Amino acid sequence: MLALVRQSGTLQLHDAASVHAAFAGSAAARTLGALLALPLVHDETLLGTLWLGYLTPRSFTPADVDLLATLAGQAVLGIVNARLYQESESDRLQLSAILKSTPDAVIVTDGAERMLLLNLAAAQLLQVAAHAARGRPLRDIVKPAELLAILRDTGAAKSSCEVGWDDGRTFAASASRITDNSGKLLGHVAVLRDVTNFKLIDQRKSDLVAAVSHHLKNPLTFLRGYATMLPVVGPLNLRQQEYTDKLGVEIDRISKLVEELLNLARIEAAVGPTSARCNLTTIAQGLLEQAQPSAAGRNLQLETNLDADLPAVPGDEAQIRIALSNLLENAMKFTKPAGRVLVSTRAEADSVLFIVEDTGAGISRADQPRLFDKFFTVKASVSAAGLRDQGLGLAIVKSIAERHNGRVWVESQLGKGSTFYFSVPQTA
Repeated sequence: MLALVRQSGTLQLHDAASVHAAFAGSAAARTLGALLALPLVHDETLLGTLWLGYLTPRSFTPADVDLLATLAGQAVLGIVNARLYQESESDRLQLSAILKSTPDAVIVTDGAERMLLLNLAAAQLLQVAAHAARGRPLRDIVKPAELLAILRDTGAAKSSCEVGWDDGRTFAASASRITDNSGKLLGHVAVLRDVTNFKLIDQRKSDLVAAVSHHLKNPLTFLRGYATMLPVVGPLNLRQQEYTDKLGVEIDRISKLVEELLNLARIEAAVGPTSARCNLTTIAQGLLEQAQPSAAGRNLQLETNLDADLPAVPGDEAQIRIALSNLLENAMKFTKPAGRVLVSTRAEADSVLFIVEDTGAGISRADQPRLFDKFFTVKASVSAAGLRDQGLGLAIVKSIAERHNGRVWVESQLGKGSTFYFSVPQTA
């Protein structure tokens, strides 16, 4: 039947001989005197056939065909709706199982800031029954101001924050806008993950690093003093002088590492950046003037594209200077002689950007997600001078960016250089 309908479209067989010829060998065809069949089609896909059989011969009128076509259309709608329901029900059950089993709290709101869905973890966290919360205003259920802020329409596609709970736990919250195909806001979905243990481990690590670094400063000062005093005791031969120079270089490297560790500890321990306004273009100009002699000595081409009318941003100028300096030094450090480093500043809708682009070796996609972690170093991260990175400079940059409600990220390809972006909001 399907093959005949697919071939001829509407099938009309007016007498028993036609039916028997079309369905030779079929037991059902022997009892039929006439048959009318129509295809069931949806989106150019043949779903099946609707047919009407008569025991006696019959000439079909246009009214007969129209009636069967109407029934066929209704049958198609029924089949399609049944399939859609089956698919949606399967998806609903799957989603329900996922939401019940995940330890993360999931909150879904509608466009009018009313609760649509809470999974079990969210209901327990907010201390409310999921069915009782449905349809209630968001502000009646969610109390932390940070979580309320990211669950309200701010125009951002995605927002995130850390939320401290009354019981001492800390949650990393991330919210996204839910929109239809036209971009109309339908609501928000937020996921909260308990990061209390991670924060505790990170704090203990930071405390340990700060304590060890502090106790290393005095011994390093003495080592540098003794190394400097060696030539005063008596003349050194060439080999002794070589060893003394190398000792001085290594002491300087360790001292810089200790200073970076202490800077990181100070930044992380600070309550917040000082309340002032600073201009990234002005800071960049000062850093570039300081970097010019070093760039000339390394045969690097230092280019600029600075926005003279860049708006000032709220923040701690000293911290931001450290962050931008680290990004510039990094670009110069890992760019080979005759390479190029481009420093830019520009304003966007609600933030300002400091951008450093280099022609260095680039960073693989596998290494980029952990690039700003403490002590993480790219395996191939050896500077143009042959020195290996200690994995703290970019961690400091990230910490400063986060303390200013900004962010830092990288775009890079192996063999094609890297571009680092440091973004700070224009308003606090």
